[in-house]
Amino acid sequence: MAERLDAVRREKASPGEARWQETLKTMIAAIVSKMVVIEKDQPSELPFVFRNHGGISFAHGPDALELIDRARSHVLKQKRWDGRISEDFATDRLMRLVQRLLADKDTSRLDEYLPEFLDGFVKAIENQTVFVPVFGISMTIESWRIGRAQLVNVTEGLLERWCSGMNEVTSAMFQQGVRPGVYVMCEVEAEADRAKELAFDETLRVIDLLRFSVSLRQECARGRIVIAPEEEINLQPENRQICIIPRGFRTIEVHWRATHLDHVDWEITPDLIKALDQLGFDRLLSVLSKPYADVSEFEKAVIRAVHWFSNYQFQFESENKLLSLITALESLLTPKDGNPIGTAIAEAVAIICSDELAARKRIKARFKDLYRNRSAVSHGGHKSVMDSDLVMKAGQLVMKAGQS
Repeated sequence: MAERLDAVRREKASPGEARWQETLKTMIAAIVSKMVVIEKDQPSELPFVFRNHGGISFAHGPDALELIDRARSHVLKQKRWDGRISEDFATDRLMRLVQRLLADKDTSRLDEYLPEFLDGFVKAIENQTVFVPVFGISMTIESWRIGRAQLVNVTEGLLERWCSGMNEVTSAMFQQGVRPGVYVMCEVEAEADRAKELAFDETLRVIDLLRFSVSLRQECARGRIVIAPEEEINLQPENRQICIIPRGFRTIEVHWRATHLDHVDWEITPDLIKALDQLGFDRLLSVLSKPYADVSEFEKAVIRAVHWFSNYQFQFESENKLLSLITALESLLTPKDGNPIGTAIAEAVAIICSDELAARKRIKARFKDLYRNRSAVSHGGHKSVMDSDLVMKAGQLVMKAGQS
């Protein structure tokens, strides 16, 4: 960290850095000119108000928003901090600097405050460990590395082991934040809010692959599988279920939507991992481990297809399921030569699914019909989608398309 701070200070001597700082100071002075200081407890007619922000209250109108956005972008992009600093953090730092200048009633002190302002960004970038709780997973193993993250089964014993070297206060804080259950654990070098954003994005990629793994091993699913970030799920016993009441109240039936099976966790075991790897799952994991710049266009297309197929599993309406399935195939099979997309994908699906000409013709015709359904749904039509339209071994088809 000290080395990074020294590097920032040394950079100030360069002509390019000096010009960059002069531009930033001009931007900040323009922002200050748009601010109105508010007396204590007084209402403001301006819509954007900062109450007691660092000891002073001030406000501005909509015309200052573009100036603030430009200054924030100027800071984050020039220093290449946009990948490791959140916009909220940058805006807060900027507004705190504005507050100091308003309190001084003198923008000439910018030269004095600017080094501390920039150092605050460097100091905020730390190695962070982020735990994102995941719903719908149980594990017989302690952890499983998936790309740049780890799926971790946090038990009381593991918590005790982790906390053994901590002092009492740190241990209590850690156990208040991390409780027993399955998490996606990410190591990220970033400011805290940005680290959370990056870890959540990585968690969504992990969840895409976990949902896809269910389709590859359907025989292991003994109930309704729902895998999602825990904050997006609310499956409590008191939740209201769908109630079907025929006219005349002859009978009353209560159902879970679109399923007759109770929810069960997707259990991660060594045997499951081995079986998935035999189906090529480890190749998907290896793609997530690569730096983004090293991921090929084909690998990006496969990951997009997996995402849309995973999205299909989490939809309730058949129309949305069909849209997700077709989009998964489009990710892999859309032509680049300008030919009609529906026809080209139908031909590709037929070639992947069969070696016989007659069968390929039937498959092509069937898929073109499904694609028309998809277009009717996505463009606001009312064409219904039947469950039989979705029974097409889509997981195997996406995997075959990825291998072809």
